[in-house]
Amino acid sequence: MGVLRFLWSRAWQAHAALLPLLHMGDPCCPENTCVNLQVVWNKALAGNCGLTDDALARAMLPASSRWLIGRPLCWLYPRFHHALIAERTRYIDAAIADAALQPSDCVVSLGAGFDTRALRYGGSWVEIDLPDVAGQKRGI
Repeated sequence: MGVLRFLWSRAWQAHAALLPLLHMGDPCCPENTCVNLQVVWNKALAGNCGLTDDALARAMLPASSRWLIGRPLCWLYPRFHHALIAERTRYIDAAIADAALQPSDCVVSLGAGFDTRALRYGGSWVEIDLPDVAGQKRGI
């Protein structure tokens, strides 16, 4: 268990350290507030590997570095980060589907981060997050 925790931690730290390079020249240049930006990269990576279908996450990434997680390079990334995010996405999406929301229903997403669910599902969504994160999401 210690080795897995070490790998998880180092991979997450390495990804955080690479974010400024990955977003060099990005006109939006969002900060990695509360690891939101890392999650978007992992969601896009999971989509490129066929684990989810979140084209919006890929579209949020800068075009200049998005190719790094495209096929066939996406298969070189260790799966333990993006596979967990893909599972969480599937779980929440299934719960929403099971709720059989009506067009008049309103969904409130607390700590939405750079989540694309409101855009993917449409309808009435209210996203609540830290002011810095909400402002960055509007800029993307």
